[in-house]
Amino acid sequence: MKSLDESVFRIFKQREFKEFKEEKYFYGNNFDKKSGYIHLSLRTQIKGTIATHFFRQKVIIAEFNVMDLEKLLKWEKSRDSMVFPHYFGALEFRWVRNIFKNY
Repeated sequence: MKSLDESVFRIFKQREFKEFKEEKYFYGNNFDKKSGYIHLSLRTQIKGTIATHFFRQKVIIAEFNVMDLEKLLKWEKSRDSMVFPHYFGALEFRWVRNIFKNY
């Protein structure tokens, strides 16, 4: 399944983002590793994802271009039968297109 969206987003805890920025690669957190992929969101799914998984936490949101992730990006049904982007690889910091802090 392909998306008409040009961007997907990763919601990071502040510590995760700091490590990603320093190490230049993100292999996922424990939740991602248990799932077998890195959880991403579409712009319209960000608020729901934050409310479900990051309630009352300060987060940093990184925007990625779908074209940079295309080879290992899959679109799968998840929460509430919505289709979410799942990335089956390591994210590279050089692919970050925009950063939204303290969302």
